[in-house]
Amino acid sequence: MDPQNLTALTGLEHVRTFHDRVLFTTTAGTLAVSFWDEDMVRLRLGDAQVNQYPIISGEPADKPITYEQQDGIHLIRCGAGELRLDSGRRGQDASPEPFSVTFSHNGRQVVQPSPDGHFVRRFRIPPFARTEKGWFFSVALQAGAPIYGFGVNFGTLNKL
Repeated sequence: MDPQNLTALTGLEHVRTFHDRVLFTTTAGTLAVSFWDEDMVRLRLGDAQVNQYPIISGEPADKPITYEQQDGIHLIRCGAGELRLDSGRRGQDASPEPFSVTFSHNGRQVVQPSPDGHFVRRFRIPPFARTEKGWFFSVALQAGAPIYGFGVNFGTLNKL
């Protein structure tokens, strides 16, 4: 699989805001955004009902979220947490572009789109894409960001 040849998801449009989640449509179905807590956001993509995996323990904090949109940028906030969905579109007549995600907590970016741009298009590797076997998701992490896995609870990608 060559990620550069994947078709990026586009068509991000706000559908509805609930007290605990925000729904969008995309070219691959529904995107549901919710916060487990201020520092933990959950993205669920696709129209099919999916399994409940016990990766996150406990119950959601049930803190209120807010939503606002301006010129193709969708902001979802929960306390000190902010998820920014950039539809890539500017203006009413703009053509569909790949959408991207930036998550910040306490004003510090934690997850952001890959800065690995392309001279022909906005992203060399799409932020979101559908593959034959599932979903493809690419992001850039800040140096030292903890990642779940690697045989330990959390570690950085900088392993020797």
